[in-house]
Amino acid sequence: ITAVDTGVFVAGCIPFVWAAISFWTRIVNGQPFGTGKDSVVIDTGREDWKAADGTGSSRILSAGALRLAYVLMGAAGISVAAVLFAASQLPTTLTPPA
Repeated sequence: ITAVDTGVFVAGCIPFVWAAISFWTRIVNGQPFGTGKDSVVIDTGREDWKAADGTGSSRILSAGALRLAYVLMGAAGISVAAVLFAASQLPTTLTPPA
């Protein structure tokens, strides 16, 4: 694995991390995803928040959507862990064939 490979991997992870932080921040704060009639809010089961838009136009997704989000984020985490594990198994020095 070269420095360029590592740089490309890290650069490719940046947008995913940014989107994941934005996604979970919206869920925690009860903010809608989308605009207008197509916007949705994921119900976290908390009683101390209401949809941030205040118009009532957002559809509310059930806790099943939240569970699916956990599964998908877990799958992404496992993928990153698998790549890091595979990279750690590569030899650090290559010996030329005799």
